[in-house]
Amino acid sequence: MRFQVGKKDNETLDVDLIKHTCSCNVWQLTGMPCIHAGPSVETLAATSSGTKSRFKFMETPGLKQQ
Repeated sequence: MRFQVGKKDNETLDVDLIKHTCSCNVWQLTGMPCIHAGPSVETLAATSSGTKSRFKFMETPGLKQQ
């Protein structure tokens, strides 16, 4: 599952929960999820349970969920 997470400076980061990667590279370097993975996990859990997440995610054209 891939997500794009927005930062305050209008930059977006790509988070892949299957591959355990983020474009900030913290996850790959430390082996531990970065701070950007949290919103992605919460959104996935909320979607699966039918509840609302406190984070807003938008679909990105050309970015396919796997």
